[in-house]
Amino acid sequence: MGNCCGSDRPYMQYKYAPIAKSINQLKARYDVIVIGSGYGGAVAASRAARAGQKVCILEKGREWLPGDFPETMDETVKEICLIKYEDKKVLGHPSSLYQFNITKDITVMTSCGLGGSSLTDEGVSLDCKSKVFYDPVWPQIFREDFETFKTIDRSRAQEMLRPCPYPEEYPPLKRMNQMRSAINSINIIDVEDIHETFYRTPLNINFTDLPQNHVGVSQPACNGCGNCLAGCNTGAKNTLVTNYIQDAINYGAEVFVGVEAISLQKDYESYQWQVSYQQTGGSDKSEKVVQASFVFICAGPLGSTKILMQSREREFEVSDQLGKKFCGNGGLFGVSFRGKEQSFATGLRTGMYKRGKLPKGASQPPGPAVSSFIDIRKKRGGFMLQDVTVAGAFLPPYVVGSALSSGAMRKPDPFPHGQQWIQMLKSIGQNGVDNTLGLYCMTPDEADGEVAYEKETRQVYVKWNNDHHQRFYFSARTGLEEAIGSLGGNMGLSPKWSAQLGSDAITKHPLGGCPMGESGHYGVVDHMGRVFIGNTEDTYDGLFVVDSSIIPCALGANPSFTITCLAERCMRLIAENERWTIDYTLGVKGKGDQASTAL
Repeated sequence: MGNCCGSDRPYMQYKYAPIAKSINQLKARYDVIVIGSGYGGAVAASRAARAGQKVCILEKGREWLPGDFPETMDETVKEICLIKYEDKKVLGHPSSLYQFNITKDITVMTSCGLGGSSLTDEGVSLDCKSKVFYDPVWPQIFREDFETFKTIDRSRAQEMLRPCPYPEEYPPLKRMNQMRSAINSINIIDVEDIHETFYRTPLNINFTDLPQNHVGVSQPACNGCGNCLAGCNTGAKNTLVTNYIQDAINYGAEVFVGVEAISLQKDYESYQWQVSYQQTGGSDKSEKVVQASFVFICAGPLGSTKILMQSREREFEVSDQLGKKFCGNGGLFGVSFRGKEQSFATGLRTGMYKRGKLPKGASQPPGPAVSSFIDIRKKRGGFMLQDVTVAGAFLPPYVVGSALSSGAMRKPDPFPHGQQWIQMLKSIGQNGVDNTLGLYCMTPDEADGEVAYEKETRQVYVKWNNDHHQRFYFSARTGLEEAIGSLGGNMGLSPKWSAQLGSDAITKHPLGGCPMGESGHYGVVDHMGRVFIGNTEDTYDGLFVVDSSIIPCALGANPSFTITCLAERCMRLIAENERWTIDYTLGVKGKGDQASTAL
């Protein structure tokens, strides 16, 4: 059994090898092209490859190996891309790991790289409430298939992602106890419901040393460094590279990174789909073409919508609902700055760990990005509240920003940059770091935002009436303030202090843009991801969107697990429709080489 830092477990060292191929090896034709490698694309690639299809994955970002992720502010800045609509500027490389799509109304945070958002998300695998799927915004045939969705499709997603809570045998986390005590301060919770409110969060993290996991990837146990949100440098996080993507490779799929899909069209002479692409951010802007019988667009709410919008610019017929039903999934971020007790909720540099031991001066590991949650979703106006450990790579702007937003520090003029962040952090002191705890709150909002396309910059942006959406956040904001108040620190809400972000609303869990519907009058795709031909009920043969962009409403929970289940359902039905046979047997019996080796 693996254990956390400071244990006597045998120390295992791991090395990792790239799995992506050189773009020069990209063939002219495949059976299946998957655009994007997030939760939707990874599932599509795995299941299509297991069905015997020749699969190609095109990923806009680069491949990240454990040990490559940023752990200092200087490293992080080099991996940020800011897309600022009002300024018509793109600052940073388009394949940067951390992407910020910014308007005056909302900032949408996404990740770019092989594995998509799984690289830098919380690793949370939570179900949304069943009542979410009773909403008639979902196609009727989906609602009729709900029992199969929540049993068969869900179990397949669990088998691959392997979620589990922070183990009881790991070191106790102070912030977990603080979350328990905060329950008593939230007025919406009835006393008799308290024992049904606090839970350890299911996490896509490996807590046991595995010389070989269920798809042949070797993984160490989590060391509790707390850097999940910046990228896991130990290899313990169950990103999609450690399960679905490697599984696809085991069954013959080929992966190419640094390749941005631009548009697509159907060649009715060869009856093949033609995907136009170019190297991401390269000087050569010429477009090349790769063909396939089946194309799965899985680039997320912004990416998938952009590809279809650019295809529409080239006279490809698609529904007028393209870009509609965007939502931020109701996210609010709050912080207790310099609380009355230590929380130890900021990441420690992985390189400081010595043979499984804590860095010098550290009294306990921070633990994963999220360890527990308060669930009040069954109440009217209900919400979910999670503790947050912020990665060490984001430490200066996070702690200084917390001090600024809570009023504990006066906002400097001009706005700080570069080493000024480090100097301001030093002035706050270690107490300000150890006693600061972030809380993330999710509540359903209305999916009435829109993803729009800017021809001049060839970028998408989000139209979002933030004032209108504040009414959805009232109860959640109140509960968040009550929880933060119980911690005894200065209270800060949202990144209002940031001169770069410029907006109050921020989301890390965007949904919609290519929503499901009964026909092209109501959605972009049908219940299994088939793309409608314009505003009709007819769909294109062999063209699908399978990712978070097809979700037509807010989920009120971290969406990654639901996206995975939804992708499993789409692939199950597509396989039935195309008469594919998917071998779901687990075990390493595929064709590919293994991604990593334990020494």
